[in-house]
Amino acid sequence: MRERYWGRAVTHRDLVEAAKKWLKQRSFQIVLTEFTCVHNEVPDVVGLDHMTSAIVECKVSRSDFLRDKKKLSRMEPSTGLGNYRFYLCPPDLIKVTDLPDKWGLLYFDGKKIEPVHAPNVGRAGNEWMNFWLPSNYVAERQVLYSVVRRKTVLERAGDEGQGDEK
Repeated sequence: MRERYWGRAVTHRDLVEAAKKWLKQRSFQIVLTEFTCVHNEVPDVVGLDHMTSAIVECKVSRSDFLRDKKKLSRMEPSTGLGNYRFYLCPPDLIKVTDLPDKWGLLYFDGKKIEPVHAPNVGRAGNEWMNFWLPSNYVAERQVLYSVVRRKTVLERAGDEGQGDEK
């Protein structure tokens, strides 16, 4: 049974919003949700900073988690995004023994995230290194390029709508 959140079951959207906040609290300056680009992996939440990256996959059902394990980026970790990778789910949906190597596990009870198998708060110290995985650097650059390109296109569209008034 899924945890209740304000009188309703915790949804995928609730988990995504909680994961977004959690990554920002850990100093990832760029945090994107369900961002698509040319790379075939679309993590629920991806966080990037000047040196590293993290993803959070949000799961509200056991069957979704089991499907996720079959993705190429799970079977071949170096093809995926994120030097740090976490699952976020309602309590007890996923167990630590279910995790791929070096993945973290976070539970969301509808109010707060409880780290089950994850580094302590912040990103200082060697504890984070226990969770470090090689990531697909080219794919991460594609994500960043896509963000900048979209921002540039939007700015140009805004400039064109301004007319030639100066």
